Amino acid sequence: MTKQNTTSFKSQIMEFLQKFGRGLMLPISILPFAGLLLGIGGAIGSNIHSEAGVVIAGIFNGMSNVIFSNLPFLFCIAVVITFTGESGSAALMGIIGYLVFTSSQTVFINFDETGGFKNIFWFHNQSGLSSLVGYNLGIRSLQTSLFGGILIGFLVAWIYNKFKYIQLPNLISFFSGTRFLPFLIIPAAFTTALGFLIFWPWVGLAIYWLGSKAMLAPVGVDGLIYGIFTRALMPFGLHQIVIAVAYQTPFGGSLSLDQLSSVSNISEVDREILLTAFTSFSNGAFVIEGDQNLWNFINSIPLNRIDGIPIFDWFHKNLNIYAGRFTQDYPTYLGLCVGIGLALILTADKDKRKVTASVIGSAMVVAFLTGITEPLEFTFLFVTPVLYYAVYVPLSGVSYMLMQLVGAHVGVGFARGFIDLMIYGALPVMKGTRFYWAFVFAPLQGGLIFTIFYFTIKKWNLATPGRNGNEVVLISKKTFEEHKNKSKKETLDESTIIYSQSQVVPLVWELFLKMLKLLTKRN
Repeated sequence: MTKQNTTSFKSQIMEFLQKFGRGLMLPISILPFAGLLLGIGGAIGSNIHSEAGVVIAGIFNGMSNVIFSNLPFLFCIAVVITFTGESGSAALMGIIGYLVFTSSQTVFINFDETGGFKNIFWFHNQSGLSSLVGYNLGIRSLQTSLFGGILIGFLVAWIYNKFKYIQLPNLISFFSGTRFLPFLIIPAAFTTALGFLIFWPWVGLAIYWLGSKAMLAPVGVDGLIYGIFTRALMPFGLHQIVIAVAYQTPFGGSLSLDQLSSVSNISEVDREILLTAFTSFSNGAFVIEGDQNLWNFINSIPLNRIDGIPIFDWFHKNLNIYAGRFTQDYPTYLGLCVGIGLALILTADKDKRKVTASVIGSAMVVAFLTGITEPLEFTFLFVTPVLYYAVYVPLSGVSYMLMQLVGAHVGVGFARGFIDLMIYGALPVMKGTRFYWAFVFAPLQGGLIFTIFYFTIKKWNLATPGRNGNEVVLISKKTFEEHKNKSKKETLDESTIIYSQSQVVPLVWELFLKMLKLLTKRN
């Protein structure tokens, strides 16, 4: 393979993964509102025990639980829409494919006369397999998490794009085009279901094993690694894939109904409340998977404490479920981004400082309030990628670790800014979120990164926004798309710095290759 072909292949892979990551954002974007409804329902149920309070809490929980219990189906449709040009008819084919995929499994999952689990596909009868069986859209089937939904989504998208314009002989021309697709999708989905019935029990048990081992890691280590990894992937647009895996699959932790039922040191009243909340949240499934789902489940329970222990701490102590491991890097947004922004402003040339403060300051406020960091991150990443990867990325991981070390359990809705901290930390504080630690770590981390950025920029005279005649323009993705095919001279002043993912990815990739060459030479 020639160098040009290799470069083209890498570009295609990168483009595919970025598109996939954007597709995952479709269902993920629904979760903040669903989580807010669930939190409100949990708060009402925990503090208002009248009949009216129970009814209102049930309404809020019902509206949100239906979202969380059917996420694999939503991810399937999102993948289909993303890879078929947002076609409505393709989405309908995705629904058909997923329904066939799940319903085909029912007959191959066997139970004995008493209703106890017997085997899967007649020969899978290993211990623990019952946790892989549950309900999807009310259909008893394998709990394939996001993997089954995403795979069916890709399968349907491929069939749709390949055969949507097929023309049949005149005698059966009525079935030409999209009408012919169910004839392909239904058997393909059935075949895929058979494949999952054969192989998924092994895969599923392996994933649960890995997730359980990760939960045994020293407190803070898993969050540190996760934070570094996701922030490092952000410039490539691939971080959403890792986030989806941590939030919605067993890699982010899992809790089975059997585990919850086996807890002995609890009153019968509290046990009944826990089991009812589990069944309601999981919609009949026997396992709740993913860090975000676990946090939302615990937050939905109409109890603040069990045996005098805040409920988040109770789950950690009794079931080793640390909810919020991968959702609470709030010091990054409240501290690190503020420190970086201040360093950029104070190192700007005096005649440019006011303009720099207005532009960078607006990005700082957005990051602080909403957790949307891309405008600020891409601004300094474009100029100094070394500071991004050597300083900002590691400290982002430290944010997770610090919050875990103090026993904080803050959830996430949109993007971990101040607004989310109030909704998913302050509102359920009686459950043991310890959200206030974010305000302790934020200034400490912010001060540290400010010092590093400020003196590094000064010492090496880096051309950051507002320095050496440079200005910064924060543009939207849409605006960049309108200009990217035009020459720089025609569209932008030479002294203007513009960030965009399309520009940053090759820059970071080039930096990575150079570092790899240096290491190779030294060795």
